[in-house]
Amino acid sequence: EMLGIPYAGSRVLALALTLDKSMTKRVLTYHGLPTPPFQEFVIAGDPLDPRLAAHFPLFAKPNSEGTGMGIDDRSILRDEAELRERVAYLLHAYREPVLVEKYVEGNDVTVGLVGNYPDLHLFPISMIDNSLYETTGMHVYGSELKIDLGDKYQYQCPARLPEELASELRRLAIETMRVTGTLDYARVDFRLDKNDHHQPYILEINSLPGITPISDLTLMAEADGWSHARLVYSVFEAALKRHGLQIDVPLHEYEEVRVR
Repeated sequence: EMLGIPYAGSRVLALALTLDKSMTKRVLTYHGLPTPPFQEFVIAGDPLDPRLAAHFPLFAKPNSEGTGMGIDDRSILRDEAELRERVAYLLHAYREPVLVEKYVEGNDVTVGLVGNYPDLHLFPISMIDNSLYETTGMHVYGSELKIDLGDKYQYQCPARLPEELASELRRLAIETMRVTGTLDYARVDFRLDKNDHHQPYILEINSLPGITPISDLTLMAEADGWSHARLVYSVFEAALKRHGLQIDVPLHEYEEVRVR
């Protein structure tokens, strides 16, 4: 970026912002976008915000990790004693602040996007199938389910959701991408609050989402009839348009080159 060389994906500032979950939530809150109440802990003894204490159970995770790192069934905190113990553990294990937020009980959904506002393509919404938790005996979608037991992943795409709710999820995903300055492609993760008429809460935005052949974004693209190559090409094409560049290689030729 300092050399002025064009590249695909978000710029440094957006990537730094969205890697910092607490800072991202501050931006979302400023713009009136729904995200669970939260507090950032720098030391285990930080006073618990009374406004957050009213929302037990809470949920704790490292502030700047991905792929479910530091997240498992012990992340759900039912009282302050569990909170202090978990925060102390995460601070020691990850050497970074800990995000503690209201635990939203409900379905995990994610929305994938390619392009740049207002020229965006949204893929079918994906939702984790609750049978995943039943078959594994786990209740939290953390690193063990994402990595160690990845072959057991079960999901619905397109998610079976009322159109009004699906429309709101798409709107919130677009707004989240816009206010964080995310470019070219993204994936926005939500929880639907089963105790509040499935109100969607934004958990985070992935400004550098996985784009391997088995990543969530790829699975959503495939549900839309796209190949993995088309997904990669579309991210590339979005960056070219944003930089005012153009390429004359049709998609089918690009796929042939990729195969060769």
